[in-house]
Amino acid sequence: MDKIPSSNWRLPAPPVEADDEDNEGVETDEEKDEEEVVVPIFVVGMPRSGTTLVEQILERHPSCTAGGEMPSLPVLAPTIFVPRDAGGQPSIEKAHLDPNLTSRDMDSVAAAFIAKLKYYAAVGKMQAKEEEESGGGDDLTTGAAAADTASVTSDATAGAAGEPKKKRGPRVRYIISKLPNHYEMLGLIAKIFPTAPIIHCTRDARDTVLSNYFTRYLEGLPWSYDLGDAADYYASYRSLMRHWATVLGPGTKSGRAVRMMEVRYEDLVCMPTDMADRLAEFVGLQPHEAMHRHHESARVAMTSSNEQVRRPVYQTSVGRWKVYDFSAEAGAG
Repeated sequence: MDKIPSSNWRLPAPPVEADDEDNEGVETDEEKDEEEVVVPIFVVGMPRSGTTLVEQILERHPSCTAGGEMPSLPVLAPTIFVPRDAGGQPSIEKAHLDPNLTSRDMDSVAAAFIAKLKYYAAVGKMQAKEEEESGGGDDLTTGAAAADTASVTSDATAGAAGEPKKKRGPRVRYIISKLPNHYEMLGLIAKIFPTAPIIHCTRDARDTVLSNYFTRYLEGLPWSYDLGDAADYYASYRSLMRHWATVLGPGTKSGRAVRMMEVRYEDLVCMPTDMADRLAEFVGLQPHEAMHRHHESARVAMTSSNEQVRRPVYQTSVGRWKVYDFSAEAGAG
């Protein structure tokens, strides 16, 4: 695999004969493929901290497609860690990146991740189409459907009538990878996608713990069944995020600072329009009016928050912990 810059993942194109007269003046398949650049957006944080809402808001932008909660990076990661046990899995206590890895090896992992991300995005697009055809959603073009027609840079538009057609630049396609526990792998993400935007969703610790305790997950999160365990898990999560701040934050000696925005759930529901615009600007997009109506999307969010994100934002979940005789051991931050 040829070296591919981590920040601009160009899709491979088949070779085209340069002296083929039949192709003169016709846009070739190679030229079309070279026009698309796929950029992942990572949305991370504790479950029930607003990750699905952030994904739904971003997905409404014409240049963004939702990739859902795909576990591809955790599945791919073991292939580049050593030492491994008899079963071929990395040792949990001693695992570290294989020092013999080359940039080509890292590019292979990144390309495999992008391929999986595109697959999950395509599945989500088909589900949204079926939802619209069955009467769900609105009559506007959803972000998932519009992503295939986004042009040039994020928000470029066609020239005015009568102007000569200009050669278009790369079509940037943003695909959102929303797997909350990707926060555990921010070091690896920084290594593979050093310029990818990362959105870290936070929420009051007590509301986060309580919301997880009340949620019945399809596949189960064992720590969420007990308030004490949930509080301990939250404390561990905050500890790890403090570690990432020291090694990946601005001004770190490692020189590996990542593009990360922290988004508070409370701000999302109290200032939805302002936060939607800020999210777009952070990613590198112009704010789009459709992002202010995330609940009109036909997309099906395959998470426990599916019903909530289909409604306009509401604030009744802010400070919900006050209704109960409850205090999370992790504290308010």
